[in-house]
Amino acid sequence: MNLLGKVGIASVFALAPALLPAQTYTITDLSAGSPFLETLPYGISQNGMITGVGVDPVTQEIHAFIYNGGIFQDLGDLGYPYGADGVAINNAGQLAATGYGPGYQALRYSNGHASRIGSIDGGSSEGLSINNSGDIVGRALNGDGGGQGFSYIGGHFTALSVDRAACINDSDQYVGSLGYSWVQNNYVHVVEHPFLYSNGTTTDLGSIGGGVRTNGEAYSLNNYGQVTGYSTAADGTIHAFLYSYGFLYDLGTFPPYYTRGRSINNHGQIIGSIETYVGGPIGTFYWGKGGMRNLQDMLDASGAGWSGLQAIQINDAGWIVGTGTINGETHGFLARPKRPLPILGGGGW
Repeated sequence: MNLLGKVGIASVFALAPALLPAQTYTITDLSAGSPFLETLPYGISQNGMITGVGVDPVTQEIHAFIYNGGIFQDLGDLGYPYGADGVAINNAGQLAATGYGPGYQALRYSNGHASRIGSIDGGSSEGLSINNSGDIVGRALNGDGGGQGFSYIGGHFTALSVDRAACINDSDQYVGSLGYSWVQNNYVHVVEHPFLYSNGTTTDLGSIGGGVRTNGEAYSLNNYGQVTGYSTAADGTIHAFLYSYGFLYDLGTFPPYYTRGRSINNHGQIIGSIETYVGGPIGTFYWGKGGMRNLQDMLDASGAGWSGLQAIQINDAGWIVGTGTINGETHGFLARPKRPLPILGGGGW
């Protein structure tokens, strides 16, 4: 039986602080050694490759890139007149990418070649996640101008009956948001609900206390089917959540701010955003053994001068990519834990 099933999630993390010292992170400025005017990382693979977008210093075009071991590979505009960006990357260096002009198109980049993977009703599309088989999920605009999720699995593009497909794992489970509507006083109300798709079944993950008529979305899942995102609480505030083995857990907030879970790794560690009630970014939280902490407070001396960290993804080594402010400018960063994480065995805990 998984440890979570024996003692429960609260007990697992309550025991951890006595067993291990607090984790600290070293931050690296990705923009400092970049060939671009601006460097924004969007995704990181389990083996440490990073993708994102950079601005060419000569042409001012936006280019997709791969960063690996301290070296940038400029992928150029991937054949699109307004440029391209890399959104997500797998261990083979394949990308879910986006090409711009006309509109925007979801791409799969592999072995030096970018191919368009499809659209709904001929509209724009964007890939949001890629797994280690090269399968992609994302969001497209349909003929009515509304957002609609899609999958690209085994080379086949499929329009999904959800509003957004945000992340796919190596078992082709995926998560995102689906619409829920009701009529009141002759007015149609619509909210989003987080969902998990697994083995042909789409499960509405519900809410942490706000009921069916409140918002929530799922943004990320790991290979154990654990999910993170956000949900409306009973008091109307927005909280990050963890969905694990059939239960939805409220991860809390930093009052008066809201939180949203953005990425979860196979250790069950989560990073996410700290926001004002209108969605203004404040910083980034880390959630794991010891509970929720502000990532800013976990940085060693290398974090001096950094502020406004906006983390995007965490991998199984605990490496975190995102953007932050240093010397008054927005730079990309890579934050790495000073204490190595254990090698994963048969479960995410």
